[in-house]
Amino acid sequence: MWRVHLESGKSALWRASRSPQHCRCSSGRHWRTWRGRWALVPTFAVRSPSLARRCTGCVAASPSSPVGMAPVVFNKELESVEAKEGGEASLCCEISSPEGLVTWKKGSRVLSQGRKYTFQHRGSTRVLVIHQLASEDAGEYSCSVGDRTSKAKLTVKACRGELESPHCS
Repeated sequence: MWRVHLESGKSALWRASRSPQHCRCSSGRHWRTWRGRWALVPTFAVRSPSLARRCTGCVAASPSSPVGMAPVVFNKELESVEAKEGGEASLCCEISSPEGLVTWKKGSRVLSQGRKYTFQHRGSTRVLVIHQLASEDAGEYSCSVGDRTSKAKLTVKACRGELESPHCS
């Protein structure tokens, strides 16, 4: 028996000896067709080590013979954004794999999804939406995938005058 070890930010497809219906894990989301054959996508191993152990019997390739492996890189880097206080700002990047996982940060602080921050995933595009902008939201934001990082600056324009709407129309 062997284990699948992936470097952070790498994705791989491994030839499978069975179809997903015959695998003990029987979870179709870990399977893709590649060149007309079933392939196991072991990127889930990071999120579910127990599932990775159950799936090892379904994989025919060895770690030294991956079907395909490529580092996940940025196809489009983050760009600096300017937005008005009280509104929203979106920071977008595009990565080379729709399966790639990204980490969003403000400065050195890892961001969590919630009322303030929303993470969107559209194919290979990753979007961070920052809601209810305030002056303290201004600063440097980054998106990391594997060992690659893209950075951008968010500038928050203050509302001028008390008669303006809360969103600085």
